[in-house]
Amino acid sequence: MDFLHTVLTQTGLPFRNPGDARTWERQQGGAALRIEAGAVADPRTGGFRTVGVPFGEKARLVLIHLTGEALRTGSPVVDVEDSLTAYVRGLGLPTDGRTIGTVRSSSRVFRPRPCGSPTSRRGGRRR
Repeated sequence: MDFLHTVLTQTGLPFRNPGDARTWERQQGGAALRIEAGAVADPRTGGFRTVGVPFGEKARLVLIHLTGEALRTGSPVVDVEDSLTAYVRGLGLPTDGRTIGTVRSSSRVFRPRPCGSPTSRRGGRRR
């Protein structure tokens, strides 16, 4: 069984690529979500490179999987497979080049600590 936080079920991720946007915000009723793009290590340059905001159905699937794994293990650190192909296979998706490319591009910021996703509910505590 997988899990998605209540705020994310009400607000979600962008459906389409938001382009060069560095933040993405959504409010629905008493729920508010702000996703901030970040940076990831670039082994080719030894520095960092910026990445965009996650988007699309594959990114939502990855987020649901990561959230469920974090709850199952009781840890904020989620172990993933040794390769993207193995990870995509574990999600139950086809491992063709198109699907792997879509998962890679649409969920690129779910790598270790590349983005912040503060969520809130009005009138309640931050979750």
